[in-house]
Amino acid sequence: MPKSMGGLNLVDPLTVNMTYGAKLWWRWIKEPNLPWARYWKEKYTPDCNNQDIVRLQEVPEGSPIWNLACKNRSIVQENSFWEIHNGRFALFWEDAWQQLPKLDTPELSSLKLLNQNEGRYRVHHYWNQSNRDPNWREWISLNSGNNSDRNESTQQFNDILQRRKIRKTEEEDKLRWGMRGSGNFSLK
Repeated sequence: MPKSMGGLNLVDPLTVNMTYGAKLWWRWIKEPNLPWARYWKEKYTPDCNNQDIVRLQEVPEGSPIWNLACKNRSIVQENSFWEIHNGRFALFWEDAWQQLPKLDTPELSSLKLLNQNEGRYRVHHYWNQSNRDPNWREWISLNSGNNSDRNESTQQFNDILQRRKIRKTEEEDKLRWGMRGSGNFSLK
């Protein structure tokens, strides 16, 4: 309880524990060259590349600290997004990017499946490679098959996609914390 109500103004220990676990997961993703982060990578996820660590769903049991981080990884997964630059790390449908929600919705599942069957998974797979604009990326027009209902929803989706502006750059995509302007996870 707050001091004004006769309490000690202590923070809930479960909340603090969850926050520290999420912070460990975030640091593991963002600072992969730290000695303990390299150790975790080799021990728990040797076959996973650094960009896919943020998406891990199945994780092995391990040390108490590892288990704490794993238990609270959903906080990071739900509150982070990819800032798109070259489009090579972020998954087009499954990841949140540019501070916008994920595109993987039930209404778009057939469109997603059709495009993934054509080998399009990452954001850069959806760019028009012959784009002539020197500053902005241009999206390809997504296909929906022959169904007229799907054509209408595809057209609406293409319109939505045109509003997602991506500046042309060859920098790598960056994972950012969505709750802060700086893009960094803070315990404050």
